[in-house]
Amino acid sequence: MCVNKKRQIKLALFYSVVAIALMMSLFLNYSIMLKMVCVFLILLMIAGASAYWYSAFSGKPQLTLNQEGVTLHTTRLPIVYWHEIDYVGERVSDNTPVLAIFVKDVELYCQRITNEKMRNNFLSLLNKHESNRVMNISLNDLDYDSDELQDIFKMAVARNLEQ
Repeated sequence: MCVNKKRQIKLALFYSVVAIALMMSLFLNYSIMLKMVCVFLILLMIAGASAYWYSAFSGKPQLTLNQEGVTLHTTRLPIVYWHEIDYVGERVSDNTPVLAIFVKDVELYCQRITNEKMRNNFLSLLNKHESNRVMNISLNDLDYDSDELQDIFKMAVARNLEQ
């Protein structure tokens, strides 16, 4: 199931709230049979919420950036090495940095970095490496959705395998 982390968290919260509401209904003056149905639904909601919480916060990330390159854990596509990936920080007219990702000189992703924290992190990474090419970027540093980046790299690698 391809559900991103934010959606899993929202579903877990929804199930948790429904379970709490059902627990509160146990204190109302209902019949024993209705209370047993509520208990069953509470257990079902808690199980669903637990499953979504677990899937949102456990296991390996689907995409890892390390010294060698980009590893996709849920695919059989080959590793994308750093010498094939360039991050270019450009500036548009309002001086907003743009993150562009290139694999083998093909631009596959471009995004304006409007959040000030992300912009400062990106610019400090550029300055740290003293070039437009940023090596070993942690996904947490730029706060990108790993599912989105995984899809981007999957498409890029698949496109390059076709050539």
